[in-house]
Amino acid sequence: MTDSYVIRPVPARVTIADLWRVRWMFFSLVRTSALLPYSETRYGAVWTLLRPFIFLAVMVFIKQQSASRMGEEVAYPLFLYTGLVFWWYLVDAMKAAARSPFSYKGLITKIYYPRIITPAIPVLGRLFDLAIQGGGIIFMMFAYDQFPGGNIWLLPVAIFNIFLLALGLGYLFAVAVVAFRDAERILDYLLYIGLFLSPVLYAPAIVPEEYRSLYGWINPAVGPLTAFRAALFSDVRMTYEPLVSSLVVSSVLFFVGIWLFQRAQAGFAEKM
Repeated sequence: MTDSYVIRPVPARVTIADLWRVRWMFFSLVRTSALLPYSETRYGAVWTLLRPFIFLAVMVFIKQQSASRMGEEVAYPLFLYTGLVFWWYLVDAMKAAARSPFSYKGLITKIYYPRIITPAIPVLGRLFDLAIQGGGIIFMMFAYDQFPGGNIWLLPVAIFNIFLLALGLGYLFAVAVVAFRDAERILDYLLYIGLFLSPVLYAPAIVPEEYRSLYGWINPAVGPLTAFRAALFSDVRMTYEPLVSSLVVSSVLFFVGIWLFQRAQAGFAEKM
């Protein structure tokens, strides 16, 4: 008696049962995404820590020469390093998510699996980089005698917020990059400009007060960056409006991104 196989059409909608069925595949791909950059180099973790420190040294030198204030409430090197670590997680996660259909082209074009998990793989994997760079933050906290206060509970909220924002935008740009390859270059420029439009190098306090509310809604990176610093440093005051607005905007981007990705995924194999 020979075995028989039933070929069924790919379901139009992905269910929780579909995702649960491939959970071990998903975790394996996330683990590979997180560890592969380190396995290919001898000093992978060193390069991960070194990138924000190099940028930090340049910016601190420029600030010392200009003698200007950036609205920071803690020592500027500590203020800047935490912003860079959080910002580069967003940048790396978004770029990897946007390119994920091409990174996993071999899977997408050869087997069926819930493709909705594809952009989530690098976004979760880049959290490993964030954890490594967190060691640098702890070192600098001791060096500058700055420690968390009552707002420490904001830390997981801020990390979830930046993760949700990266994932939502990652879904949107993954669809855009498959349809229009130049969208990847557009994303690079947007992220470069975003560095200077977000409170990475400066505090939101330097934005005129009458525009701060609008600033928080237009730029959803303001909320998690502010909450991240307020969670880690007791001297940083927390304003909750940008965090709430960022969670709202990030949630909208996430659900819109999921919806567009679901509609577009059926044609991915033909367009790549």
